[in-house]
Order: sequence, then structure tokens, then C-alpha cells
Amino acid sequence: MCSSDLARASVVSPFYLANAKTGTGATDVVGAVVIDFRGLDTLIEITVFSLAGVGVFTLLQYASKTAGDQETSHSAGDQGALFDTPMMRLLADAMMPMVMVIAATYVMYGHDQPGDGFTAGVIVSLAVGFRHVVLGYHRARSSKPWLRSAPFISSGLTLAMSQGLAAYLLTGHFYGNVDFGKLLGLPLPKGLAFSTSMLFELSICLSVIGGATLVINTLRPTNYKHQHSIRIVLVDGDFSYYAFSNTINITKHCFNGTTTSKRWFDFFED
Repeated sequence: MCSSDLARASVVSPFYLANAKTGTGATDVVGAVVIDFRGLDTLIEITVFSLAGVGVFTLLQYASKTAGDQETSHSAGDQGALFDTPMMRLLADAMMPMVMVIAATYVMYGHDQPGDGFTAGVIVSLAVGFRHVVLGYHRARSSKPWLRSAPFISSGLTLAMSQGLAAYLLTGHFYGNVDFGKLLGLPLPKGLAFSTSMLFELSICLSVIGGATLVINTLRPTNYKHQHSIRIVLVDGDFSYYAFSNTINITKHCFNGTTTSKRWFDFFED
């Protein structure tokens, strides 16, 4: 018996195909499934994604504090900038507005066309990561002060639950479809619907951006100050040790009270 004979016909697929347009107003069946038919699953997914970002932040921050790391500010010559050239800076600056337009289009039309809130959030997060690589952590963040992870996560999850509650009050179904544009008589372009589905797409996009940028910001390059000691017994019997930090300052401490210092490997310094 071949595998095709063992394949079981889907029970729910015909239902989705038959009711996506009439039940949700969506021409994109995938969008209808993600946003309407399985909206609660999607809410759980974006919650898990946001918590993953919070988890990375919590673990790395705890590990950094436990190790005694101290972050120092770099206002000029950001140490995280790997490709800081005029051409790359131009590309990084020009990319963000274009990416935001594409993301907004996905959010507004994702219910009827390919592309959705997840895709919108991912491409914005990739653009943010690219800016961090080109400009460095401090300059990338200072140039976009509005891009804060916590407000994005909180607003995304709050919007997702609020529109579900609004749909319940108006339709009797949590995550039921409500077209506010038709109710208010708004003259919207063809294919664009101001509905609970569009608000859900927006909440997904905000949550993904918040979780992803929280991870990106946590993985930022930092300048750490660790103090280590290596004990050495000299040939002539004097006992001394060398203390050094990541700034490559080597200091020799001897029992006779004298201290000598020497700076080595200047090419390693910021």
C-alpha cells in the first residue's frame, strides 16, 4: 500500500476554504486562519515570542551582573560598528523608512494578500539589527529613541487582547471579525478594511518587533572591566603578581613595596 493511500483527507481545510471569505471577509485563507479561525493560538504565539525576548534579557543581564561586568558609554567611535563606512551608513539610514512602509503595507493588507504582521515585524527587526551592525549599539539606539522594546511588547499584547474583547462584545465571539470601517462608514481604498483583523495584525507586528529588538539590544557589544591576578615566582626569589584588565594595563606588585606599570598591546584598545 503506497503512502498516498494512507493519506487522510483533511476535515477542516474544506471548511476554511468555504468560510474564509464569508465568515471573515478575507480573500487570503492563510490570513483568515491565523487571525480569525485560530486567533487564540496566535495570541499565545506572540506571547511566547515576547517572553522569549524577556527571557534572553533576564538571563544575560543576570549573568553579566554576576560576573561583575560594567558597561561603559561610547558616544563616539562606537565599538560595535563593524562596517562604519559612508556607503553603509547611507544604506542603513535609507533602509529604515522603506522597511517601515513595507511593514505598514503588510499590516494593512495582510488579511487579504500575502504578508502579515509576523512578516512585518521580522523585516523591521532585521533592519534594526542591520543598523546595529553598521552604526554600533549606542549610535543606532540614539538615532531611534522611539524604538523601545518594552512599550512595543506591552502595547502589542494589550492591543491583541483588547480587540479580542471588543469583538466578543460586538459579535459574541472572542476574536470574531468586526469591520469598523463599514460600521463607521469610512471611505477606505479597495482591499483595505479597518477591522479587528487589521488591529490584530498590528498587535502581532508590535510584539514581534519588541521581542526581537529586546534580544538585539541585550546582545550588544560592551566594554567590560574584569580584574584578574596571576602569581609568578621570579628567578631571583622575589614573589610578585601581575594584575591586569581588558584595557591591557599590566601592573607588577612586589613585596618590597615597589610597583612598576607598563601598557602593552595598544592595538587591542578602543
